[in-house]
Amino acid sequence: MSLTALRAAFLHVANVEMSAPARLVILALANRHNQETGRCDPSNSTICSDTQLTERTVRKAIRE
Repeated sequence: MSLTALRAAFLHVANVEMSAPARLVILALANRHNQETGRCDPSNSTICSDTQLTERTVRKAIRE
């Protein structure tokens, strides 16, 4: 988990209009960000598990 990524995600969510699933996905991605390597590449199924969203909703939120 990267506090820097979480802070940036919360700031982005506060300033950009987006759907509720997109807000949830961006926060889940920030939570999975590796601060040491700079990588953030969880699978869609991991994001589904973290957010309790369907894979289709996760894909749509990522496109958003």
